[in-house]
Amino acid sequence: MPISLSALLKSAPGQSLSSLEIDLDRDGVNDHYAGYVMFENLNEKDPKNQAMGVLYLVNLVNGVSAGVNLASIEVDETLSITDLRLVDQNRHTERFSGNAMYRAQQYISLPFKPSTVKDATYFRLLPRYVLIDSTYYNYWFVWSDSPVNSAVVLIYDEDENLISGTLPPLSKGLTIVDFKQIVPNVGPESTPVAGWIDLTLSDVDVQLLGYTFLFKFASSNASNKTLFETSVQNQTVSGFGVLSETHRDAGTVD
Repeated sequence: MPISLSALLKSAPGQSLSSLEIDLDRDGVNDHYAGYVMFENLNEKDPKNQAMGVLYLVNLVNGVSAGVNLASIEVDETLSITDLRLVDQNRHTERFSGNAMYRAQQYISLPFKPSTVKDATYFRLLPRYVLIDSTYYNYWFVWSDSPVNSAVVLIYDEDENLISGTLPPLSKGLTIVDFKQIVPNVGPESTPVAGWIDLTLSDVDVQLLGYTFLFKFASSNASNKTLFETSVQNQTVSGFGVLSETHRDAGTVD
């Protein structure tokens, strides 16, 4: 069933919609809406009633399109999971914490030895970034169930050289990080910059999910037309978009 988020926003009460306004491109005007939507399966305990989603971001005028599978929350319909680090103890829904992921991996690999399952000691998110020049945009959308104020942040280039940079604290709910603001030497005359960020937390029970959105608007005089081509007002222009889930990792140091 297709659902238009634009139509959903337009149907919201005016006061509610104004609370979603942000200045994403830092031009001094709150001309973007930002937030997240949760669609709930009201009959979630029926094993035959399943739901999953795919998100598509489409801006044909600017030659940008991208898609990604959305996170789906599984439900323990039989109430057979006794490890409350894997599921919410009230709703019996899966948790997106590092500890839940690491312990679930162990249960799968050691199904007959549950007594050997250990807690994770670290939880990492590893988003990628690609900034060819100032016309490229990278945004990281991070959802957290609680604020993250303390974490080790390491920024690497493609050759795994450590470069300088800082990451703002993550708030409860949605945080949008503009990689242009934390990766140095991104400008019209800069050399291409690409790599990845290692965000490591000692809090293994905080729930975190992330998605990165890389895009470049179409331009009538663009020279790079290898990734995406479209036609706007009888002109051949280039633009592209890449939307991907952030890799998560959890484990122990031993």
